[in-house]
Amino acid sequence: MIYFFSLAGSNEQWDIASKEYGFFSREINLQEVKRIRSLVDPSQSKKIIFLGLGMKIDVSLLEQLPIWDSPNCVFVVSSNVQVNRSNVFQIPIEYLESQNYIAASDLVISKAGWGMIGEAVSANIPLLILNRLSMKEDQNTTNYLKQYHLCETINWEDFITYKIDSSMINDLKESLRGNDSDHQNQSEKIAKDLMRILEGM
Repeated sequence: MIYFFSLAGSNEQWDIASKEYGFFSREINLQEVKRIRSLVDPSQSKKIIFLGLGMKIDVSLLEQLPIWDSPNCVFVVSSNVQVNRSNVFQIPIEYLESQNYIAASDLVISKAGWGMIGEAVSANIPLLILNRLSMKEDQNTTNYLKQYHLCETINWEDFITYKIDSSMINDLKESLRGNDSDHQNQSEKIAKDLMRILEGM
């Protein structure tokens, strides 16, 4: 290895030329984001919550989670999440640009998977992270997010009785406004630096 590009949450050290970056994401289509918000919340009066559980949960337990009864909330879930409620919207299985649904949300609740987190941070969407202490990679990402005030965390034991707190969403949005310029999508910067290296060969 001649170069090392360090992404958000990385704590590896190498004795070579290194560059540090934050998160990056696929490009967001703002017209599509507007369409999704109108589709999911036609009244434009509710909080849109992207719930990316990313884990296998018993269907009966999933249906009984109090979070679905959070007032004035609608939920976006992946196509494989089987929750039959009027305020739960499944992303169509053929839809591939899920970053647009994340960008259309007021809050993303997710485990600390790097890709989904990158899409939320790049779109400046508040994050509530399901804390999985056994996953070291998750902890590295979560520690980075907490260092820059980009998320709140919740343990699974607390999540199974949790309902959405609108004031928490508002507090997170205020925090994001304070450091927006420092955590924009880094894809263009990474691509430019890669091209400089390739052009110099």
